[in-house]
Amino acid sequence: MFSIQKNAKKSCPFYLRQKVFLSVALSVFGWMGCWGQFVATITTTDATATELGPTVGEYTVSLDAVNTTGGAITVNYTVGGTATAGDFIALSGSVNILDTEQTATILLTPIDDSEVESDETVKITLSAGTGYTVGAATDESATVPSQYPEIWRGGVLLTGRARSSE
Repeated sequence: MFSIQKNAKKSCPFYLRQKVFLSVALSVFGWMGCWGQFVATITTTDATATELGPTVGEYTVSLDAVNTTGGAITVNYTVGGTATAGDFIALSGSVNILDTEQTATILLTPIDDSEVESDETVKITLSAGTGYTVGAATDESATVPSQYPEIWRGGVLLTGRARSSE
């Protein structure tokens, strides 16, 4: 399988003078993308992580081919969004895709608190690393809805836990 990509210089270190890149997919060896470089992408598998329970949110990091390097490929990421460190269990900043695997999972576990707050997001963005390039799907978000959301009545913000008598 052969494909020509224009302006491939930004995504791959191997390019020709005319900024035309010849990408050779060697599926026998599981190598795709930039001649020996995997392409990593991310998707949100479960976009809601709830405090009550709690239930986890889930991101899936994928390579464009099965890892057949004989070792793990470590894919790096950064964490952003509106949620703060106390809203979820800290994430490591990298995930390993093991040999003979094509995907790895990042779990987002919220911390149950009694704060009255709006829904918050956790955004994971893939970053550069060794043995892979970052593909088009570079970031994904999950929502952490508050167990005790802001409740407004008559223009007044009610604080604390919602009561069924209101």
